[in-house]
Amino acid sequence: MLAGFVNLLWLLYPIAFAVSDGGNVISVTRSLIFFGILDLLLLCGTAFAFLFLARRWDYGRLHLNFTQYGRVGSYGNTVHPEKGRVGMHPSAGTATTAPDL
Repeated sequence: MLAGFVNLLWLLYPIAFAVSDGGNVISVTRSLIFFGILDLLLLCGTAFAFLFLARRWDYGRLHLNFTQYGRVGSYGNTVHPEKGRVGMHPSAGTATTAPDL
């Protein structure tokens, strides 16, 4: 879906050139507006669409396990307890707070 949107916008760039500099159909001001709208749609629209679509990713399946302590690797254990969860007791010899960075 996102790739189709980007390809459609890339196909509009030659059309914008053809009607502005290539064929002098529209004026310089209108061509700048046309290219500006294409740039905004391509850059900002793609970024917001990417962020919107990335909400539904399952980071566990992608092996990108993030916790409040940063990214941690899953060495056989895919459950990463978070700080302050109910029922979690720190084991002996472990720090109870996150290190200061």
